[in-house]
Amino acid sequence: MLKWDFSGVSSVGNGEEIKQNLYGYLNARISAFSDYYRKILSAPIQPDPRDALSSFQLLLNAVQQTGYPLYLLIDEYDNFANELMMNRSGEEGRYQALLSGEGVMKALFKTIKMAAGGQGLGRVFITGVSPVAMSDLTSAYNVAKNIYLQPHFNTLCGFREAEIAELLSVIAKECNLTDSQVDEALSMMRTF
Repeated sequence: MLKWDFSGVSSVGNGEEIKQNLYGYLNARISAFSDYYRKILSAPIQPDPRDALSSFQLLLNAVQQTGYPLYLLIDEYDNFANELMMNRSGEEGRYQALLSGEGVMKALFKTIKMAAGGQGLGRVFITGVSPVAMSDLTSAYNVAKNIYLQPHFNTLCGFREAEIAELLSVIAKECNLTDSQVDEALSMMRTF
């Protein structure tokens, strides 16, 4: 099992700097995986510091030799897009560099798609909150099955409506909000 949490990757800098931040993070996770599973792997994985996609391929090759599939968990897949969208001043080019064309995130998800097509990646579970970012990635990773609107998965991750309503009641008291303002906020959160 390999876990990537993109909230731990800095989105500061230009497209190349963000790419290097991502590659450094991925290589660190691959090294940690290699250390954790050292008794199962035939040899340690030596990540390529310049190309984490190559490092990921090395990991897949090593895992395939074990006879076990690799399960990849990705949390906060949309971290970069969210950071760039929240700070919109002159960030359109950086967003495009990450998610469109042959941007680093699109290239990463193309590699994941390829690996899931019989190259050792058994399952991928991805969480995040921005359908915009997933939309921009879908041509690179169009094999995903989106389950977030299926009612029986509502309690799998994220916040439940009761939790949000409870937090809203605390905020309402602190900010002197009316019942109609609270209802409007809850309705908006239900929609989005």
